[in-house]
Amino acid sequence: MSSKEHEKLMKSLEDLEVKEFGVEKYGTETRKYIYVYGLIYNKVNRTEYHACLWLDPRTLFPVRFSCECPDFTFRIRMCKHLMKLYLTAIRQLKGM
Repeated sequence: MSSKEHEKLMKSLEDLEVKEFGVEKYGTETRKYIYVYGLIYNKVNRTEYHACLWLDPRTLFPVRFSCECPDFTFRIRMCKHLMKLYLTAIRQLKGM
């Protein structure tokens, strides 16, 4: 990603707000996950989308993710709503 693309992405994330946010830890003895969910609101075009992430508790790296927006490409890359949710989750989890 070039610096211009990165700058554009970060600018577009400023237009988003995480309205509802939740974190749950769950899993089995061998597989544990941190489930993060939220309602992402776009202040510019006034749309809301639900998004969720499954994070590895050791690395906080996304293992699985999903969003109901039309830009979401299943299992290939994150949309900007998921990026905003992920950044919010990292800030929250680092504070725990």
